[in-house]
Amino acid sequence: MASVTCSISKGVVEDVKRCRLNDPNADMLVYIAKIDEKTNTVVKDEQFDSISFEELVEELPDNMPRYVVLSYRQRHPDGRVSFPLVFIYYLPTTARPKSRMLYASTQQA
Repeated sequence: MASVTCSISKGVVEDVKRCRLNDPNADMLVYIAKIDEKTNTVVKDEQFDSISFEELVEELPDNMPRYVVLSYRQRHPDGRVSFPLVFIYYLPTTARPKSRMLYASTQQA
């Protein structure tokens, strides 16, 4: 049985539930969460209502993991438009071992 080391704040859970692209002029909405290592709780780090993938890469820290939720506009060949929701576990190779373990062991019970 897996051990859970961090909890997810209710604010993050509610934010992620609402994390769908809804601006007709935006191509991608991004929600970034991090672990507050003092409280061992997943909390909101940043949110971008309109950002490119290149800008997102620049916003992510070089040495700290993050959880990223993004919603983007996908145009299908038949003309339909959908807004998939994607979860990314961002883990740079330069992250501290403690941070790597905290992020890897976090799950919602």
